[in-house]
Amino acid sequence: MITIQILNTPFEGEPGPNFIWVGQPDEFCRLVFDLHKLGTNDSIIIDIDNYSYVNVLGGKNVLLKSNKNSNTLCKILDDIIIVELDSKLWREVLHKFLSVSFIESHNYVEFDDYEIHEEANFIISSGG
Repeated sequence: MITIQILNTPFEGEPGPNFIWVGQPDEFCRLVFDLHKLGTNDSIIIDIDNYSYVNVLGGKNVLLKSNKNSNTLCKILDDIIIVELDSKLWREVLHKFLSVSFIESHNYVEFDDYEIHEEANFIISSGG
């Protein structure tokens, strides 16, 4: 099972807060398949709670949105975490998910060449 949570403590060398996704390599491969449409269309909303192999810890809900010109990598509201990017940026995120699906590893979702809004470091780990 992939677990998602916000931690205010260090994780994989990054100080908190951290938005972490931890699972097994094969689970991330499945996730890439299920989230593929975020990278193809700029009008998609996915509630991650709809996937039985994903568990969001801490009483939060995670919404993934694809909207034209959006650049929010992680926005934390009271009980919801929102990732809202355009489809081009989603393709890059999906590549990062795919990269941890081959062997146990971790990857950071970062966009150095874009102005991105993020309230936490986005870390993917298939070593859990």
